[in-house]
Amino acid sequence: GLVTLTYAAAHFISRGGVELAEVRHESLGVLSAGVMCASGRTPAVALCGAGTADGTEGSGPSLALMDLSTAQLTVQLPLEIVPTVARWEGRSGLLVLGGGDGLARVFDVRPGVEAVGAAPLFPRGVIHDLDVQDNSLAASALRAQLGPLGHDEYVFDSNLRTADLRQLSRPGAQLFFAPGAAALRWRGSASSLLVASPAGGLQRLVPRGGMTAPSESLP
Repeated sequence: GLVTLTYAAAHFISRGGVELAEVRHESLGVLSAGVMCASGRTPAVALCGAGTADGTEGSGPSLALMDLSTAQLTVQLPLEIVPTVARWEGRSGLLVLGGGDGLARVFDVRPGVEAVGAAPLFPRGVIHDLDVQDNSLAASALRAQLGPLGHDEYVFDSNLRTADLRQLSRPGAQLFFAPGAAALRWRGSASSLLVASPAGGLQRLVPRGGMTAPSESLP
C-alpha cells in the first residue's frame, strides 16, 4: 500500500486507494517531513515534527520512528531545527534531514536513532531539496536576496553542493546550475545528477571536483 503524510497525521492507503487507517501522534505536533525506512527487522516511517506549542519540556522539534506493524513510535529524538526534507539511504542505513539552517544532518537508524554528524552545505541558505545514494549527498537551496520592494525574498541558489557521508566535515564538489534546482536526484551510481529548473527544464550534471557546469540538456 501507500503511506502519505499530512501536517497532522500519517495515512495508510491500500493499493486500491482505500484509506485503511489514520495515525496521529500529538507529541510530534505539526509534521514537517518524513520518509520510509527500514529500522532493524521492522519497516518504519521516519517522522519529523515541529513540536507542540505548549512550551513544556520536549515540546520542540523532534525525529521519531513509527513502527509500521503497530503504528506506534518506537523512539523519539529532539532536534535543533524543524526539518523540511528527509531522505533514506538503504545500503548504509542512514537517514539525512535538511532544513532552514543549511545543514544536512545524518542519523543512523539501525540501532535506534543515533546522530552521525552534519554537513555544513549552505551557511547562508535554506536546504530546498536533497538526495543521497551510497555515500554521496547532493543538495539545492533557497537564498534570501533583496527584492524590488526592499524586502528579502527567497530565490533558488545557482550553486548546488555535494558531500561524502563518510567525511561530512569536508566540502564536496560545488556544481553551478544558473536557474537553481527545484528538484534533484542522483542518476546511476551517483556518477551524475539530474536537476530540474523552476521552469521545468531538465539537465544532467557530472561532479568533477571544484565548480562544474551542466554537461547535458535533456528534452
